[in-house]
Amino acid sequence: MAGARRGGASGPGFAEGQAPFAPAPALASTTGDPGLVAMLRAAEAHLARAGIGSGPRSRMLGARVEPALLEAAARRLGTENTSEVVAAGLALLAGVDTYGAWLVGQAGTLPADLDVDV
Repeated sequence: MAGARRGGASGPGFAEGQAPFAPAPALASTTGDPGLVAMLRAAEAHLARAGIGSGPRSRMLGARVEPALLEAAARRLGTENTSEVVAAGLALLAGVDTYGAWLVGQAGTLPADLDVDV
């Protein structure tokens, strides 16, 4: 990665005491799909309550993905930044409570003749 440097906060390329990684920006500030942005805001709020998401983006990862999938996600998010796309995907996986949607989706799945003794 061009411009990336390894080492501590006082290593080459960093002023004394300067952190090598900036704090994570809010993902929900993107200009993408309004529904997706709303889901990201909800995910970020949930994660913030758990103390997740306000720290530096310091963990590097590598993955092979289908280029069309990454491009479609970036378009929907309204960014060309791969790190933002990955962070948004992780935030949605980790921070969105899907129980309500699951529960609604269960409507009509019980047999009509089921006898519930109440």
